[in-house]
Amino acid sequence: MATFAKISDDETPSITVNTSLRLSKIDRFIYSGFTEHMGRCIYGGIYDPGSPLSDKKNHFREDVLEALKELKMPVVRYPGGNFCATYHWVDGVGPKKDRPSRPELAWVTTETNEFGTDEFMEWCKQLGTEPYICLNFGTALKLLDPTIKLILGGSDGLAGTLWDSHVLHHCLQPIADHFSPFPKTPLIDMHSIHIYTIAHKHVPNALAPLSAEKAIQTTSALIDAALIANNVVIKDPSWRPKICFDEWNVWDPKRAEGEKGGEEKYTLSDALAVGIWLNVFVRQSDKLGMACLAQAVNVLGPLLTSKTDMVKQTIWWPLWLFSKYMKGERVSAWVKCGAYQGETEPKWLGAMREIGWLDVSACVDEEGWCNVVVVNVNEERGWKTEIKGRKTGEVVVWTVKGTGVWVTNVNGNDKEVQAIKSTWNGEGMFTFPKHSLTMLRWKV
Repeated sequence: MATFAKISDDETPSITVNTSLRLSKIDRFIYSGFTEHMGRCIYGGIYDPGSPLSDKKNHFREDVLEALKELKMPVVRYPGGNFCATYHWVDGVGPKKDRPSRPELAWVTTETNEFGTDEFMEWCKQLGTEPYICLNFGTALKLLDPTIKLILGGSDGLAGTLWDSHVLHHCLQPIADHFSPFPKTPLIDMHSIHIYTIAHKHVPNALAPLSAEKAIQTTSALIDAALIANNVVIKDPSWRPKICFDEWNVWDPKRAEGEKGGEEKYTLSDALAVGIWLNVFVRQSDKLGMACLAQAVNVLGPLLTSKTDMVKQTIWWPLWLFSKYMKGERVSAWVKCGAYQGETEPKWLGAMREIGWLDVSACVDEEGWCNVVVVNVNEERGWKTEIKGRKTGEVVVWTVKGTGVWVTNVNGNDKEVQAIKSTWNGEGMFTFPKHSLTMLRWKV
């Protein structure tokens, strides 16, 4: 992770990047997505027969497809979520006229199965992504075919650690030799955790995803404990189970009730929170095998549709920047800046760690570019900062900001928050604007 050293707010901050210190590979799967039969995610989101923006053959929203292609999601999870509890995948295959309608108990509605397994597989094909199908079943398939990736359903790695510990100790077993001729490896490939963050004041809201960093570290330790307790011998470090953060986002269940469709109107503060979420995933990339944004459209979505239009919400822009540029290998970043000392959400967060005004992650991509993301959560002050470890020359700059932390891109203001490209000549110090996300890019 980025190393943080606290200084007073009167001193000059600095960020030192060491591109020769490659710490871990960043798995592309951390930029995966999620679609659930909830609210308008499927019906009216990715599938919308009544819209002029849908194709005539499959009724897929073409504007949504083209937008999601920009995020290059390697995997999309389906069909839930809570929806999986009573869903039968066979209801969604075959001729639509023969498919049954069933009561849907998770979100208290009726599922027509007009869009089902067949349609989702075709949609994935058009999007250029792989399906991640959630089913309720045991481990028998893994024993028959060890190439199947099996993800164990956990809790949140925090308040639910008793459950996480319990299921890991019972399920993180080796594939027994008499079941399989393949080398002995852990039966579980990944352990899933879910967290949504929210706070009603800006800085606690933006910083809340740092709790997910603690959840990843805690869950990783629980995985080690289960391996040791169950005497699972891993001969290849790549076999060690990783963490699948298969539901994450900013979500206020009072502001966007799940039973009423869960449609958020995201603010700039929420976009900065998503930026810190993604910084966490990069910093913890040695422990993460996958992360799925919940969800792709309308329901907690970076995209918000009507019958005739689509809006890219504020959280779209950090997602777009990270999926496009934050890849390759994580590199060392040392941050010196002032520390935030106010309330946090959750309340224990501030007692667990010192928290800087600047949240940072850094990587070197496959094309030899160093990419550094800096989120300044301070609502009132920009930080003139010394950038160390960089050769002289021009720096490409992307900035996500707005006129205030509570602005949105909805209700006619779809250009309020965007990612704006510029350049910096690299001379002197760089100022990170107040309440902003900044990406700096230079050739190594």
